[in-house]
Amino acid sequence: MDLLLLREIIVAAAAGAAAYTDVKTGLIYDRITYPLIAIGLLLNIFEFNISTFVIAAAVFAVGYVLYYTGKIGGGDVKLFTGISFVLPFLNSRVFIIDVLVAAAVIAVVFLSAYYISKYARKGIKFEENKKSIARAAVIGVAVAVYFFVLLQAGIVPMQTVSLLALPMVFALAFLALENGIRKNFFLVHIKVAELEDDDLIAADEIDAATKEKIGIGIKGIADADVMRRIKEAGMEELPVYRNLPKFAPFVLAGVIVVLLFGNQLAGIFS
Repeated sequence: MDLLLLREIIVAAAAGAAAYTDVKTGLIYDRITYPLIAIGLLLNIFEFNISTFVIAAAVFAVGYVLYYTGKIGGGDVKLFTGISFVLPFLNSRVFIIDVLVAAAVIAVVFLSAYYISKYARKGIKFEENKKSIARAAVIGVAVAVYFFVLLQAGIVPMQTVSLLALPMVFALAFLALENGIRKNFFLVHIKVAELEDDDLIAADEIDAATKEKIGIGIKGIADADVMRRIKEAGMEELPVYRNLPKFAPFVLAGVIVVLLFGNQLAGIFS
């Protein structure tokens, strides 16, 4: 079997397994990610390329920062790192970047449509979204001006801007209603005794003095050290974000899109 095809099959299988467990349990198990990383290391013994290790190290470093600040889970970081090891390049491009871009676009469109429609049925309260609406408007104007300049300079083709327009509209709509969506669908107040390891603390719902007291800072993840400080502070209840959207299914969708249409997408965005 061609080694490239073998790499593609391994990545697709791992992404599929991760998507399944993420949907079923909310976790991406080490028994999926560690073998993926090990297989990637083994494959690169036969096709040694220092660039592969540089890319994987960069992906892990960026992923860890996002994990530390509560943006993604630890399983996501290991999955992205494993994919980078097994299939670093495809169509002369960094595979994981194309996958994450495709996954992000699909996720933005799907999740925005889903949660905005759900929020609309419940009743959108524009007052609680006043700040996020203003922020989205400013970002929208800045993005529009940016793409206008790129088009006028001939740096980006019109077809690229057209393809990005739809997900951009969805993203801005979600951003405009972000505060209300978070409060209505993700924010819960739980007893400190019910706090679980890796719970995402809603730091924006806690006053500055309390955050400093329990030592959250930019770190939103409830690890052992943070949980100890919370108990020492005598807190009985804590706001956390739960039932957050699972990203692994969108990573699987991104893998499939790039494997099947990578050449066409590379031509559009190059």
